[in-house]
Amino acid sequence: MKALEKLKKYSESGKYVFHGSPNGGIEVFKPRQAYNWNEKGEKIPDGKPAVFATEVLDIAIFFALFNHQTMPIKNSIFSFDYKDDGRYFLKASQNKIDYFTNNLVQGWVYVFDKEDFFSRGDKSGEMVSEKRVKPVDVVLVQNDDLEKEVLVRDVL
Repeated sequence: MKALEKLKKYSESGKYVFHGSPNGGIEVFKPRQAYNWNEKGEKIPDGKPAVFATEVLDIAIFFALFNHQTMPIKNSIFSFDYKDDGRYFLKASQNKIDYFTNNLVQGWVYVFDKEDFFSRGDKSGEMVSEKRVKPVDVVLVQNDDLEKEVLVRDVL
């Protein structure tokens, strides 16, 4: 079964959440501190240490493929934004989009039992677990598994 078909079956069940990574072979995920950066470029803790996942399959696939390990490109960025109405946008610098278009890129999507996670309470679809979690499956994904368009984001 093709990777995307397999992941869609998990997604359609509503029982799972997903985490995209450039690394395969992770047997147990441990909570880690996530960070955001403010306008001044300062690193700010993003909540408590946690394992992060999403209910939105495209976002997990995007982070499995668009990252600094799978695409080691200088002066490049990638992110996702969401709106209050639930819409979300995948964004990357043009040089990352060009690399993705012209090269095979592969990453891993980890599938977790949704019962081990709770919502962060916003419309991002982001879920967290503050305890160690073991994936129920891990799926190798590549370029054609990402169906949502990636928009150009200017490098800061």
